[in-house]
Amino acid sequence: SLALNQNRYLVELRNGQIFSPDIVISAIPAHRLNGLNPELNFFNKMTSILSIHFESSKPLFIEAFIGLPDSPLQWIFRHAAFSDQKREIYSVSISAADSFEQTSKAEIEALLIKELNHYFKNFEQSQILYIKIIHEKKATFSDDIHQKPQRPKPGLMQHNLYLCGDFTATDLPATLESASLSAKMCISDLEKRILC
Repeated sequence: SLALNQNRYLVELRNGQIFSPDIVISAIPAHRLNGLNPELNFFNKMTSILSIHFESSKPLFIEAFIGLPDSPLQWIFRHAAFSDQKREIYSVSISAADSFEQTSKAEIEALLIKELNHYFKNFEQSQILYIKIIHEKKATFSDDIHQKPQRPKPGLMQHNLYLCGDFTATDLPATLESASLSAKMCISDLEKRILC
């Protein structure tokens, strides 16, 4: 946990050991940060991401990724485009997937097959070798009009606590790109303060 003691954040481990670092850099999700110290109340509304990973016996497409207009699947990424692997492994990413919370695995698999049939002419269900579904319920904060103004700037929050993560104010939505940019902005802020 984090505890504020005389204008300094202390870090307490699960075993009770307490550290008093000069600098604390937090790169954990906002809802986890809230749990470390209840006084740090960032966002109370989180949203989920649904990922569907599957292997095909033959390629669906050759691009690194494609968007599916008017499809609930949103994006499909082809792993072979990012590595030397020879297998045809794909990942579907569905942001703000709260509407899938009560959807069964069988229903999600059926949706995947239906959408692949719709978007790929030569697709056959038999070419799917396996499907793995991961529904991260609190993947990120909900970037709605009520919570957007609450996004803290990357860098010094207060005292010795620095923040970075997809939830910080980077002018990007809560994405991996936002998390990466946030880390760069946080380190830049830290360097300015240390070198001054």
